[in-house]
Amino acid sequence: MIIRQLQQNEIQQGTALIKEVFEAEDHLGYDEEGAKAFLSLLERKAEDLSWLGAFEEELQGVLAWNAETMHMVYLFVREEKRRRRIGSFLVEELSKRAFDEGFDRLTVNARTDVLDFYEFNRFVPLSHSEENGVDRVSMELPLADRFLGTLVTVTVEHTIGQLHEVYADEQYPCNYGYIEELAKYRGIFQDAYVTGVHEPVDSFQGYVTAIIYRYGHGSVWVVTPGTVYNKDEIINTIAFQEQYYDTRIVWYEPQTESVSA
Repeated sequence: MIIRQLQQNEIQQGTALIKEVFEAEDHLGYDEEGAKAFLSLLERKAEDLSWLGAFEEELQGVLAWNAETMHMVYLFVREEKRRRRIGSFLVEELSKRAFDEGFDRLTVNARTDVLDFYEFNRFVPLSHSEENGVDRVSMELPLADRFLGTLVTVTVEHTIGQLHEVYADEQYPCNYGYIEELAKYRGIFQDAYVTGVHEPVDSFQGYVTAIIYRYGHGSVWVVTPGTVYNKDEIINTIAFQEQYYDTRIVWYEPQTESVSA
């Protein structure tokens, strides 16, 4: 199995595969008008998207996405090639590319009949909608969760007690900066709170114990001295900024070994 980006002259192969699956599966539940709209949009938007293809001699699956937002638009696999994780391999490859380019999540508007696939691949449901008579669930795949529990270094730009540059008369209740390793090796300036440290520091090495996903505004990591932390203390500390965003927090949950008798 080879996963690679489609060249411009191969995109037509990708759209042909989508049309083939679309027709074979009774238009995926779209009514007649919705099916026409689906195919019309595919023809008009295909060349504006980026494409990955899964090849076994021939093209067996495709994933198309908006490169500016990392929103997945099409994910199709030939029916006879399913149950072989081709779709998962395509999502995994896009996840790697997205993170390397500085994105912290993938998004998709998934049909309800394929929710199991997306949930298996760690997508999180956000909201429900309807598109041309077909129920959809907006979902996202957080890409930073893999760093939970890892040791990182924070380069501090704003020390505890410093006046905030945006919120008048507000002081930073903690040290705040960016993850040094991501800036050095990937050119990504990932914002981070340092909590559990009550004095100004220029640099701090600690563990990623939470990822704060701001809807439409990237993410911020929480770094603490150890992997044992107080959720209430963290929430109270970061509230000075996070109160202005719609957020979702993913916490580090240490794995515990089960002991059998």
